[in-house]
Amino acid sequence: MELAERFLLDALAYLECALGVVCYVLLKLVGSPYGRYASSGSAFGLPARAAWAVQELPSLALPLLACVGAGAPAERLNRWPNCILLAMFLVHYAQRTLVFPFLIRGGKPMPLYAFLLAFIFCTYNGYLQSRYLSQYAVYADDWLSDPRFLTGSALWLIGMLINIHSDHVLRNLRKPGETGYKIPRGIHRSLFSQGFARHCLLVNVLLALFSPRGLL
Repeated sequence: MELAERFLLDALAYLECALGVVCYVLLKLVGSPYGRYASSGSAFGLPARAAWAVQELPSLALPLLACVGAGAPAERLNRWPNCILLAMFLVHYAQRTLVFPFLIRGGKPMPLYAFLLAFIFCTYNGYLQSRYLSQYAVYADDWLSDPRFLTGSALWLIGMLINIHSDHVLRNLRKPGETGYKIPRGIHRSLFSQGFARHCLLVNVLLALFSPRGLL
């Protein structure tokens, strides 16, 4: 059973990378009718706040279940490296699930298909990361002082802070009573662009440093 799940986790990691490439190409070719690009006739729109909270929830709930040993004892969570790495994942998704959605000001309804895709991804990724770190990942006793761990941790923190700041900048572009989209200008535009790019990049760098699956 253990060998079968390890094989499954490896297969899921490769599949996730392949799907990422496919999605990138499709979005470049056909785009996505979401947010400002959504048509007025888009059906089955969901309230933005509720949709965001629910779609991100699996990536918070599944690691928490792993921590309490639901389904199987979390054998590797008696090691500090595993605990800290899983905590980083939890902190990120706690912010995206419990904080970010409730700071949204207005926001267009989210198309049902976009919500379902995000929910599937968060379930997929939540299972992959939580099971690997709680059951299978093995790190040396001195991993916490390893330069790779320290560098990756610093990059994770920087990326998360930039992401949170970028959200704050975007929320405050509209003055009270204003509607419609606002585009960041000057330093704010730079911060937003860097926030999006760095957050995506740094999270992947962190995973690559901490897990072979991050290299896939």
